[in-house]
Amino acid sequence: MSNDFSLRANIQDPSAKLVEFQSGVLLCCIVEKVEYMRSIPGITRPSSKQQLSKASALHNIAKALDMLKQKKVGLPVHHVTFVTHSHDL
Repeated sequence: MSNDFSLRANIQDPSAKLVEFQSGVLLCCIVEKVEYMRSIPGITRPSSKQQLSKASALHNIAKALDMLKQKKVGLPVHHVTFVTHSHDL
């Protein structure tokens, strides 16, 4: 994955989704950069032929948020727990 992050979203549209974040891989890459980590162990990356399942995507997002929680970056717990209830990926 490239070091350049460019995201486009219509922030005026509450139903807009950032496709780049749906697999959780981009979130993991951001956490790795911010925390100066080589990689977050246990994340699943999509292959060029196949997208990730919703379960794998949720796992990746949970791993990234758990890493931030372990590093005590001040992320409120109510932001971390949404992952287990998300059906919108």
